[in-house]
Amino acid sequence: MLNRKKRVSPKKREDIVFSEYYCAGFTLIEMIIVIGIIALLAAALVIAVNPGQRFEDARDNQREIHLNTILNAIHMKRTTERGWHDCEPLPEGLVDLSEEGEDPDLHPDFKLIGNKGVAETGVVEDGYYDLYDCLIPTYLGSPLYDPLDGTEEDTRYEIWQNPFTKRVTLRFHKGEGVYIIAG
Repeated sequence: MLNRKKRVSPKKREDIVFSEYYCAGFTLIEMIIVIGIIALLAAALVIAVNPGQRFEDARDNQREIHLNTILNAIHMKRTTERGWHDCEPLPEGLVDLSEEGEDPDLHPDFKLIGNKGVAETGVVEDGYYDLYDCLIPTYLGSPLYDPLDGTEEDTRYEIWQNPFTKRVTLRFHKGEGVYIIAG
């Protein structure tokens, strides 16, 4: 048989407040502990989600989509028109990065996609290639450029065509030796 305590009716108000059967509310310590736990969980959630990294990943995905869309438009133009007609030839340059007396160390000479200089001089500056002049509006609806700081003059995307295979490569230079590549 269980031992049960009888409930004694309190006689004074102090007895009501401090009775073992009556709870007046949460103590300050309990409230501080609960708020601390909630703050720790919120901080852990922010660290786990890392919004800055999520935005960077979203921009990288957008860049990859842009590069593939541009590459598809180039292939459509080449297929439909059976070549690259009525446009400036795609950049095919090679750069020799070797020291004098060494074997040649050839690397692609990528050009930035954009029409920088056209507004001022009517001619595209060196290092740039006006790709959109050939693709818009037939093969591409509007210019595509880097979502962070690209413009129509300087998309921040680069293009190069292999002079031997005629394969087109597009890329975005993220940082020191890091690229997003299509093609």
